[in-house]
Amino acid sequence: MVKVNMNKIEDAEDFSPIPDGAYLCKIVEVDDTKETQNGDPMWRIRWEVLEGDYAGRIIFDNLIFSAKALKRVKLVFSRLGLDVSKDEEAEWTPQMIQDKHARITVLTEEYESEKGPRKRNSVPFNGIEAVESTAAGGGEVVPF
Repeated sequence: MVKVNMNKIEDAEDFSPIPDGAYLCKIVEVDDTKETQNGDPMWRIRWEVLEGDYAGRIIFDNLIFSAKALKRVKLVFSRLGLDVSKDEEAEWTPQMIQDKHARITVLTEEYESEKGPRKRNSVPFNGIEAVESTAAGGGEVVPF
């Protein structure tokens, strides 16, 4: 027998989709250990909603480094304040986008799972917008 006071245990996180809309978010995790089924590098991003009724909720997104998907990677990097204008090959690391802020647009999509139809949030191709932040201190405005 196990004795546990369940009243002292926090409830499980809510994984239901948040309503469609735009949310101020911060990147709280970038996992670069995954690949797509085709073997392309993929970064799994966790955005945390920073304000409003859904503060603390997580939005999941992926950046895929395939020939077809690099346009989105470039768009996201530029909107996060990274310099993508250099005419040379560069090394990009998850640390370069960790803790960056952006306004994330989310949509709700339906998909089929083993348990039947489900809903989840998705971030569209251009669903990441740069934001200004004074978090750098001294009132300096930075583009992320």
